[in-house]
Amino acid sequence: MRENTVEFLLQYLEGGGDTDATKIKCRKGFSKFFENATFKGCMPTIIACGGRLEAYKNFCTALANLKSNEFPVLLVDSEDLISTASKWEHLKNREGDQWAKPATATEDHVYLMTVCMEAWFMADKKAVAEYYGKDFKSNKLPANPKIEQIQKEDLFSGLKQATETTKKGGYSKGGHSFDILAKIDPEQVKNASPKAKEMICCLKSKLAILGKSC
Repeated sequence: MRENTVEFLLQYLEGGGDTDATKIKCRKGFSKFFENATFKGCMPTIIACGGRLEAYKNFCTALANLKSNEFPVLLVDSEDLISTASKWEHLKNREGDQWAKPATATEDHVYLMTVCMEAWFMADKKAVAEYYGKDFKSNKLPANPKIEQIQKEDLFSGLKQATETTKKGGYSKGGHSFDILAKIDPEQVKNASPKAKEMICCLKSKLAILGKSC
């Protein structure tokens, strides 16, 4: 195992679309987010899979072919508001997924990014405003501080209205999203989202098993 590299912690992410270029942007955005969340020096391997089904399938393959120094993790949007204590139960019950929990998977193997990743942006609106600059309309963004309760339609509608007159133009899922992710403050995301806090704390506990401290 290379120094300062935790090869056993593999994160299979939903995001990046169908092209190598957008998957690279996705991986870089998440890498910077986790680096800012004090994972620098003990970063997990981040694998951008494109669609959510691809992420699930890749995770299942990794879990079925597990190596002794690996701990695969699935990270996807919840898409709908979460009403169950079990993340796997949410993914099983959700009409658009109906994913079965692999036999050896636990709740530590899966994490949900609220309804969608954009909800994290609402925890640090200052960073979003700084990214877009002049003519950004912060008052158009959803006001609910409980970001896990914001509906997907409200997020995208608010982002569109807040950004449409800026120099960067209206919010772009692939064009802007991962650049913004790299700029937001993970500590503010943790404070606004119990699910994000759970994810970061659990991943750090897995790193601690190998004596890696972040």
